[in-house]
Amino acid sequence: LYAQACQAENQALRGENEAARRRLDALLAAPPGDPGWRAWIHTTLGELETRAGRPDAALVQFRAALQAQPDDAYARIALVDALIDTRAWAEAERLLGNDDSEAGLLRRAVVARARGSADAASLQGTVTARYAQA
Repeated sequence: LYAQACQAENQALRGENEAARRRLDALLAAPPGDPGWRAWIHTTLGELETRAGRPDAALVQFRAALQAQPDDAYARIALVDALIDTRAWAEAERLLGNDDSEAGLLRRAVVARARGSADAASLQGTVTARYAQA
């Protein structure tokens, strides 16, 4: 399964979206397995849909990834990115919560600025300081 998923992911990266989508959908139709594996396949499909310019389909896949494995930080950030792309600021902000990781903090600053939040400048300053420190 992992080899097939990697091959499908490579197809998607080469722009062979329909073939990759069919292959990944077939893997998801297999008997349920490890939730982390299912989350990975859904996230891969979400990334494929994003690159294909299908934001609604991408959101469905990223949400399915989080449903399969709610603590998947990569899938959560991918969903937040898709929400930012579609300007779904409130949902992105809710998902981020007080995420203080570099990835979360950067996205919190983006959302705060887009929403005109009072803490936008503070978050941007924190991001800038962290990058300078790194």
